[in-house]
Amino acid sequence: MKTNIPFFSRKLCTGCLRCEMSCSLLKTKECSREGSLVKVFLHPYLSTPMVSVSIQCDCPDGQEKCLPACNQEALKFVPQEESTMMLTQVEWFPCPII
Repeated sequence: MKTNIPFFSRKLCTGCLRCEMSCSLLKTKECSREGSLVKVFLHPYLSTPMVSVSIQCDCPDGQEKCLPACNQEALKFVPQEESTMMLTQVEWFPCPII
């Protein structure tokens, strides 16, 4: 079971979908948005990228393939004990779990 909490930065995320594509390649061996456990979408009112992670994400903590794929370093998986500290940082938001 994954214990790290995913966070993303709206300031750093460009919506490039690299995290989505790397996840789908790992899971389904093909590059498709449907096969990914990471989803990038535009906020309906702000038009800024948002990143969500599926509850089914089973990558061992610290071995997520979506992190090195993000050339903007806009995605982090943070240990639970550090997650409340992350909530105080203005640019980092917890990823919605889908």
